[in-house]
Amino acid sequence: MRTNDRSRRLMAMAIALVACLLPAARASGVDIAKPETEAANESRVKVGEDGIEIGNREGEFRLRIKSKMHLDSVLHDEDRRSLENDTALRRARVTLKMDLSKHWSAKSQFEFSDSEVELKDLYVRFSPSKRFDYKFGQFKE
Repeated sequence: MRTNDRSRRLMAMAIALVACLLPAARASGVDIAKPETEAANESRVKVGEDGIEIGNREGEFRLRIKSKMHLDSVLHDEDRRSLENDTALRRARVTLKMDLSKHWSAKSQFEFSDSEVELKDLYVRFSPSKRFDYKFGQFKE
């Protein structure tokens, strides 16, 4: 499979995941478009070691964005030879986690390296109680 075709398929899967999650969240009792209280309208943004977190004050909806990058860098002292300094991105991993309600969440994780895109995780989780936890999609055990 060519890289461009694979990238398109992965992006289509991510879009389909979000398109499936919004109706599921509404069906579980969370109305994302019209919050019941004024406090739910207020959003909060946190930036820290765990990445960026966006959500409402009540904590019903939350989106977390994390990334990890591996860089290769070389710096030469020009004592004997004239060599170029260089920095290259070896690979990057982007993770999106979304909590849509008390019972619904999702995760997607992609790795980009050497002009390739690899899907690590892409799943939807439904947890109706502490005893039951259902995951649908591709994930690590």
